[in-house]
Amino acid sequence: MAFPGRKLFDDPSWCELARSLKLSTRELQVVQGVFDDQKESAIAAGLGISPHTVNTYLQRVYQKLNVFTRSQLIISVVATYLAFLTPRKHE
Repeated sequence: MAFPGRKLFDDPSWCELARSLKLSTRELQVVQGVFDDQKESAIAAGLGISPHTVNTYLQRVYQKLNVFTRSQLIISVVATYLAFLTPRKHE
């Protein structure tokens, strides 16, 4: 059984992350699959697309976030989320 990693964030947070990271709806769905520790084939089956298409989306996300691995992707998304929580000082 896969850990439902996408539950780490609520839906409004995922929407804000997608907006902030400039992810399309489909790219966000693929990222959520990565958070759930799903392989490309499982993500594809859940979205009704081919594993090749999932890989294409994943490569686009890697490029947008300037990362090279799934681990780096997760760290980048979590870091962006934590940045939302950090109060900004007004100068």
